[in-house]
Amino acid sequence: MQAKLERFEESNGGKVFLHEVEGLTPSPQAKLLRFLQRCELEGPGETITKQLDVRIIAVTNVDLSEAVAAGKLREDLF
Repeated sequence: MQAKLERFEESNGGKVFLHEVEGLTPSPQAKLLRFLQRCELEGPGETITKQLDVRIIAVTNVDLSEAVAAGKLREDLF
């Protein structure tokens, strides 16, 4: 997961492209939701919270309302 967090840091001031978020397990979905709500990132073992400025582009070919109903996507992330 650390490598993925670094990708968000590298995108500071730019864009992050998310593809098929509903395919993530619940734990990463929760972490992603916290990031999207606060635009803050704190890596494992770190005590400093980094404020990031990124634009999010998210795509999927799945009906997200069906994914929520099936329990594959958190309703609050939808």
